[in-house]
Amino acid sequence: MTSTLGRCVGLAVASAVATGLLVPIVRKGLLRANVVDIPNARSSHSQAIPRGGGLAVFGGSAAGLALHHAQSRRAVGPTAAFALGLADDVTGGLPASARLGAQAAIGALSGRNLREAVVGLVAVPASVNVFNFMDGINGISATTATVVLTNAALESGLDADTRALALAGAGAAVGFLPWNAPKAWLFLGDAGSYYVGGLIATCLIGASSAGPSALIRVAAPYSLYVLDVAQAIVLRARRGENLFEAHRRHVYQQALDGSGASHIEIAALHAIAATAIAAAVRAPLSPGAQGGIVATVAGAYLSAGVWVPRVRPRG
Repeated sequence: MTSTLGRCVGLAVASAVATGLLVPIVRKGLLRANVVDIPNARSSHSQAIPRGGGLAVFGGSAAGLALHHAQSRRAVGPTAAFALGLADDVTGGLPASARLGAQAAIGALSGRNLREAVVGLVAVPASVNVFNFMDGINGISATTATVVLTNAALESGLDADTRALALAGAGAAVGFLPWNAPKAWLFLGDAGSYYVGGLIATCLIGASSAGPSALIRVAAPYSLYVLDVAQAIVLRARRGENLFEAHRRHVYQQALDGSGASHIEIAALHAIAATAIAAAVRAPLSPGAQGGIVATVAGAYLSAGVWVPRVRPRG
């Protein structure tokens, strides 16, 4: 047991260190290639920042796996998602239909059996796009990845390949965080958000073979991201807004814009809420009690645009 725990911690630490070492190298290369994110109506930044930090996250997690001789046959799906996102970063934007079709194909081919293929067909496009939509302020993606992937790694029902991938991804997210918050020196870009979204989807695919309870536990802390995206779509649709245009309707954006809170404070709020949900679904409580806690936490987060400005007013 101690040996297994040590290997798990070692894998995560190795991925974190490798990512931290790769970030400045990747950043310099992106600046030379002029791969930068130009602020738009959706942005929470006023300056152009290099995007494509997913190169460091991908490389760091791969290095962690290699250093610990932890091969993962589950890595094919997230790697393909990373390549798709990197192509989007470099070209400045692939056609939406091509991206969605490729994501669906990656998901279907990521399954080891028919059930996993069906789950992957839905999980990969959904997770990749949800994570990409929510990657809008400093620190929120790295902290969310850390919480969600660590929670997945704790799921004993997952196969060893999936758990190793989750640990490597969580470690890489920790290694990336200091370069993205409180000040952003580098953005994940589509390469990073697609890769991390693909990692989370892979955990969901693996959990689907471990049973419904395992799938619920793995998915639970990610539910806040899904709910945030869903409420933004519903709100915009009701107002007759163009759903394909950049916007600032996400909960984290509303909480940030209406208050004096910083990026890292809003990111921490989400991370704490996601951690509370992960803990609730693993607590030795009745399903009703677990559901009550999850609903309360989710409701508190979704209403953050209302109460955060009162608790943390401007000035």
